[in-house]
Amino acid sequence: MKKISLIVLAFVLCCSAAFAVPAYRGVIRYTQPDGSVVLLRNHGDEFFHWTTNAAGKVVELDKDGYWRPISTEKLNARRNAARAKRNMRNRSYRSGGHIALGQKRFLVILVEFSDVQFKSSTANQDFHNLLNENGYSANGGTGSARDFYYENSHGDFEPIFDVYGPVCLENSMATYGANDNDGYDVAAEVAVKEGCQALDDQIDFSKYDLDGDGYVDLVFMYYAGYGEADGGSADTIWPHQWELESAEISLTLDGKKINSYACTNELNGYGDVKGKMCGIGTACHEFGHAMGLPDLYDTDYETNGEAGGMYDYSLMCSGSYNNNGRTPPYFTMEERILLGWKGEDDIAEFPKSGNYTLASINNNVSYKTPTDQDGEYFVYECRSKEGWDEYISEAGLIVYHVDKSGRNVKITSPYTGGLISVTASSLWDNWGAYNSINENGSHPCYYVVPAGAQTDLNYSGSQFAFPGKANKKTFTGKSWNGVNSDITLSNISYSSNTVSCYVTVPSENIDYNVIANPGNGVYAAGSSFELCLEEAEARPVASVEWFLDDEPVSGTSVVLRAGGHTIEAVLTLASGETEILTLELRAE
Repeated sequence: MKKISLIVLAFVLCCSAAFAVPAYRGVIRYTQPDGSVVLLRNHGDEFFHWTTNAAGKVVELDKDGYWRPISTEKLNARRNAARAKRNMRNRSYRSGGHIALGQKRFLVILVEFSDVQFKSSTANQDFHNLLNENGYSANGGTGSARDFYYENSHGDFEPIFDVYGPVCLENSMATYGANDNDGYDVAAEVAVKEGCQALDDQIDFSKYDLDGDGYVDLVFMYYAGYGEADGGSADTIWPHQWELESAEISLTLDGKKINSYACTNELNGYGDVKGKMCGIGTACHEFGHAMGLPDLYDTDYETNGEAGGMYDYSLMCSGSYNNNGRTPPYFTMEERILLGWKGEDDIAEFPKSGNYTLASINNNVSYKTPTDQDGEYFVYECRSKEGWDEYISEAGLIVYHVDKSGRNVKITSPYTGGLISVTASSLWDNWGAYNSINENGSHPCYYVVPAGAQTDLNYSGSQFAFPGKANKKTFTGKSWNGVNSDITLSNISYSSNTVSCYVTVPSENIDYNVIANPGNGVYAAGSSFELCLEEAEARPVASVEWFLDDEPVSGTSVVLRAGGHTIEAVLTLASGETEILTLELRAE
């Protein structure tokens, strides 16, 4: 795609990044020309992507059709060139209100190429059903794209997709999708332009200017064949969302400017579903960008480290591939806020100590606890393996760490390509300019805290939920400043699609102290730690249960192994109330 100059018009236009779907993270089987089979994984997104073999080595497809290792120097050179190009793809966009409200009609075009046609002879009807049919279930689908957005919004948003085509372009797929020397699609946006022009006699483009600003709000293009993100060849297009004007393409049809577009492929390219019609996952991801959602995966190709972000718990991360793209997950409350369906106040704070239950996120139930830093907090939601969440990694209480504070975070500049410091709040408020909420691998600003590895920002396991397989029944958040929250969730359980827990709020916790003998600090490994409690006369304790690292303790002392430890006292007061006290220490 072409380089553009950046134009900033005060109060009218603001700078924004281009968006893409992340690579499919599963294993892809590839048969070499000699009949041997190699196992491959794709990494990255449209702007920079690479492939590794089963040994973890970076490989590329040579001219003879074999996947062969390449040097890390070659990969790094591509990474730097791709980053520079990505920075040049910043675009100007017209700011406005939320579009994902009410019943709206959106334009979809089907485009095939001189050498690649749609597999189905009924492609128009097939895609109409995929996008619009109530209860769509073909090929194992959970519903249509319309169903997904309508159900997530609880009826606040009903998209209707008008499908036109297919139309066959004069050129081959490689004319538009082939990679340049940096692995970048050469002219995907031209396919959108030519597709619109070819269908002009069938489409009244003026119907799709939803806000009357002179622009068609979105053109969504499905192209025939495979896509590069999930196993297609380098000649195929990588699904993405961008704007024609940023590629210096001016197109007006029926008196309306054609600008914002998104695109994805017809066929799945991996596993047991290879060659079958795609699901709705990638389309909903790219459509989500147009509706107001940022990418929530690490978008800077391992620069500043790599973060897992929201994993398969978000459509805007790897959740677009759940159930082979047929069952994208429910939106989180933060995403519902970005879409205009909910407000910041809909994420409630725990008002006092006590027992709480959380229904699944589809019931719009979400809680948060603050930290010592304004704008930084932890969010708690119940995610159940039902409905659109059927294929998430693990059900239970999912904890998200959110940073919208004034703290500086280093990201790659969308202008120069160098590292710059931007406040976390700016990454959220101006996400369209940066698309970098989770770009910094050592400081992502919206990510799942895995129960099984709470400090691992690029977790590769499956123990995400509390208590879950990790059997973690207690959580205390720690801010980026390293300060533990004074609010603790304990006795966490999950049953019948509901999370239950006890929440200790600090104002009711100040009358008691765990007595550390010989005191707080660092202990010698193998030393004995006496468990004592200093009781407040005004609030007598009926009984105490002690826990060391979530395991119950019998007796009045524990022997400390080397490493960090958490000691908790679960108090049952004479009044019947429950309090939980927490002490962290270390043995060396």
